[in-house]
Amino acid sequence: MKKSAVFFHVCFIQSLQENIQSSESLQNYAKERIHAADYWMKMDYDQVWELMFPPTIKRSWMVHSNGQCPDCGNDVHMYKWVIDAKNKPWKLVCPHCNGAFPKNDFYAYYKSGICEDGIFRYEKADPSLLVNEEDGSRYGVDDGFSYTDEKGDKYWFIATYLVYGQWRQIVLEGVSVLSDAYCITGDLEFARRAIILLDRIADLYPDFDFREQGIMYEDEKTSRGYVSYWAAASTEAQILAVSYDKVFSAIEKDPFILSYLHEKAVKHNLSNRKATVSDIRKNIEERILKDTIA
Repeated sequence: MKKSAVFFHVCFIQSLQENIQSSESLQNYAKERIHAADYWMKMDYDQVWELMFPPTIKRSWMVHSNGQCPDCGNDVHMYKWVIDAKNKPWKLVCPHCNGAFPKNDFYAYYKSGICEDGIFRYEKADPSLLVNEEDGSRYGVDDGFSYTDEKGDKYWFIATYLVYGQWRQIVLEGVSVLSDAYCITGDLEFARRAIILLDRIADLYPDFDFREQGIMYEDEKTSRGYVSYWAAASTEAQILAVSYDKVFSAIEKDPFILSYLHEKAVKHNLSNRKATVSDIRKNIEERILKDTIA
């Protein structure tokens, strides 16, 4: 396992903080990164831990590569659906008519299916929640296996949202922004949330298999990867590795993070109990970094 940070060691971070004070442009950038972390800083630790979803739900690289908006009928091909996970969570919006999909409250359905180990499973989820919130019909309803229209075309709303919304805008961006804010300020509150996210990603990461669970151009089993397909997964792994390096020293510095992650591991009966700092580092290094390059 790593003995120290490679790029963002303590001396480098100290120099970084000193340099920020001597440059107005760096100060402005630092303020932007700190402000960007507000979204996650408003959450309590459990809310941060719950942001990462499991591989039990399919992911897709697009809703429908040659599809239309079911509401207005206009073409919305490839990557044209608007996803703003922070302001309109669990929804994709048509760029023409602003119609939002899916029409059901998927997050409520998702929460109803969380088992004791913190994993969503369909057999536990409440099927009564799979209804159009406006009229109680099945129109626009997606349970994670797509919405199928009257022509039989599948629209992978939730599967696409998971990749571009929850994963890339909430989880991955959260790790990156929070670890940056920690380097800039030295405030352990930023590091705690980054480490909680990294550790929870590590709990689940090796079980993600885009080839078996992912959709690409409406086809299954066509591309390798983890949460997303291989080309994106490679850059995502780099973001995780660098973010981990930024907060590496904080894991040992902050007794709270060990106490919290141990408590979560016991509560959810995780195989790695996170009883020591080494357990946390082992979880992240073996289940994200090593698994990626093995």
